[in-house]
Amino acid sequence: MKQNTITLSATLMDAVRTIESSAKRLAVVIDQERRVIGTLTDGDVRRSVLNGNDLHTLAADAMNKQPIV
Repeated sequence: MKQNTITLSATLMDAVRTIESSAKRLAVVIDQERRVIGTLTDGDVRRSVLNGNDLHTLAADAMNKQPIV
């Protein structure tokens, strides 16, 4: 799972790179204590861009904040 994690400071571009390289097609957003705080899929990224954000937007702004873990 380590290869598909990103931090709170990651951008949507970082998330896209992680999603593309992940077998699960998912980025897991973690905090400093490595706790899961959200998930991000390519659909979440697309919706964010369609809402006017760019790829420099923080991934945390587009993530699913209530993932089932």
